[in-house]
Parts: sequence; C-alpha cells; structure tokens
Amino acid sequence: MTLTVYSFLMSIVWFGLFSVLLLVLRRKEAFVLSFGLLPMLCLVIATLLRVFLPLEFPFTKVIGSTEWMPNVVDALQTPAVWIGGQYFSLSQILTAVWVCGAVAVTVWRLGRAVRSQRLVSKYLPDFAAQDAARKITGQDIDVRKGYFGGSPYVCGTIRPVVVLPYGKRYSDIHLKFIILHEWQHFVNRDEWCKRLVEILCCVFWWNPLVYLLQNLVVDILEERCDFGVMSRLDPDERQEYLEMLLHEKPREGKRENKMPAASSTFAKSRSERAFIKRLRLGAHFEELESRKKAGGIIVSILIGILFVFSYTMVIQPRIDFPKDEGYLLELPSDTYIIDNGDGTYTICINGELGDIEDITVEPFASLPIISK
Repeated sequence: MTLTVYSFLMSIVWFGLFSVLLLVLRRKEAFVLSFGLLPMLCLVIATLLRVFLPLEFPFTKVIGSTEWMPNVVDALQTPAVWIGGQYFSLSQILTAVWVCGAVAVTVWRLGRAVRSQRLVSKYLPDFAAQDAARKITGQDIDVRKGYFGGSPYVCGTIRPVVVLPYGKRYSDIHLKFIILHEWQHFVNRDEWCKRLVEILCCVFWWNPLVYLLQNLVVDILEERCDFGVMSRLDPDERQEYLEMLLHEKPREGKRENKMPAASSTFAKSRSERAFIKRLRLGAHFEELESRKKAGGIIVSILIGILFVFSYTMVIQPRIDFPKDEGYLLELPSDTYIIDNGDGTYTICINGELGDIEDITVEPFASLPIISK
C-alpha cells in the first residue's frame, strides 16, 4: 500500500461521487422503504473510509494522462506570485490557504466543543432520572437538568451525559423513551461517527459536500436510533414514541442553543422534510425490519463492490520519453523505476510517470528499482 498525491486526489473525487450517490438515494424515499436503512449506513461508511484511506494497493492500475493532467500540473507549479523576494507557485498558495483554513476551522470547532462541555459539567444532576435510567438500561448514566426549553440530548464520546431541559416534567413512559433513545446513541457509537465527520469538515472546509454529508449522517443516525428503540417496544408503545417525537420537536423559530455540536438530540432533524421522513419511516418500522434482511443486504454488497472498485485505478500525469537509446538527460535525485511485474517498466520523476523500454541504458541503468 502506498500514499501519493494522486491517490489522495482520487480519494477526494470518489468521496464526491459517494456523497452525491448518498444524496440521490436519500431523496428517494421509496428506496429506503424498499431496502431499509442498512444500505444507507453502508454508503456512509464507504464514503468516510474512502476519504480517510487514500491509498494505492498492489491491484491498483495507474492510468497515465499525457495531455490535460500534465498541463494542469505545470500550471500549478509555475511561479505565479512574488512575495518577500521569492516566487510562489499557485499550488503553494492553494496549499497554504488550505492549511491555514483547516487550522482556523479546527481551532474554532474545538473551542466551541470545550465551551459546551464546560457548560454541561455545570448542570445539576437529576438523581431521580438517574435511578430510572439504571433500572431501564442496567447501567449508571449521568443525567442532568440543563438549559431551558428545547429537547433532551446526549453528549460525550466516552462517558455519556443525558441532559434534560428545565421546566419540563416527563411521565415514566416518556422518560423511558428518552433514556432508551439517548442510550441507543451511545451504544451505536454515534458520537464517534459524528466526530469523524467533524474532522472531515475541518480538513475539507472548502468542500460543500462535507457539510451536506454531515447533515445526512445526522438524519441517518437518528433514524437508526429510532429503529433500535422501537425494536424494544410493543406496538402501542411505538405509536406513543412517535407521538412524543412529534410533541418534542422544536417549533419554528425556537432556538436550541447551549448544545454541544456533536450531541444527539431526541427530536431534531436538519429540516422539516427530514423530520417528516423520520416519522414516516418509524411508522413503517415492522415493514422495514422484515425487508432489511433480503434486499438491503444485496444492495449493501453492491455498495461494497463499488467501494473496492474505486481502488482499482488512479490517474496520474505520464511523460513520453524519446525512444533514441542515446538520449541522455539529468534526472532528479529522487527518481526511481517501477517494475510492473509483466516485463514493462515505469519511471517516476517528481510524481509523474513515464514508460521506458530499456532500463539497461543511461541514465536509467543507475536508478533504483522497486516492485509494484
């Protein structure tokens, strides 16, 4: 396995394709009703893995571009701006902007998370709710009374803290729904998934698709959590659970502030349309549970095949060398030859690839050779 600039660029391209596919399938409610949530979850995992593992494998085939890609590379490496007595290329400027933006976004998000966690730590414990949570889950859960209004939520990646709003009293059955829902988020490790997406937003702050993915992940995780809770309830309790979701949803114009960015809220979706879809999927719980074992598994396997296929090729600029054996040129010190294993050889110069026919002549004879 190797990591190159071009395998990294290919991971960004495939991330975009997977994100668009996820958006298209999410918009088709009939798809989710037909195959369940499993394909959506697999597609989210494939999207995250593809961008976090930008690697080339032994089976990856290099596709050489002899025209447009070398021209783009030359344009990016050509000196463009004179700063402080030195020329800087466009690639250097873009890299500097990328890194500075990533650092700024990371500092801002970390600061917001730290402030939110400090605020939660000041909330008073709700001992009655903690006793109820112990009876429901068999685990000691930190339950606190927090901000005014809004909906209950859970935060914390290692030790969960369930925050209930001031000014609201919940019946035993409703408190059971809240505890089950927020504990299910922790069991599913949803906070870890949201942290990964947060990292993605910090690194690729300039890419609007990462924010789209962040919204989609929130919706899918909430729906999966609903299904986990309803699997423990009888039909009458499921109906009451959905009614409580509708009742707890914040009304238009009502803000839910003082909440950690990566927290999981009991009754919140990124839009009115997404919330309605969440309720509709919950109403088809039994139907979706019966379908997910057949069609959902097949579609998930197809997504896995597409994920593996995305690693079968990488596009790189290619240089065509003259075939005159007497042609000599001075090569950079980090130049090397790749043995393709089929009797052919490829030379790598500053990340650009080129075909050579005879490695026994200079200047190729003295170059190091690596196996693909």
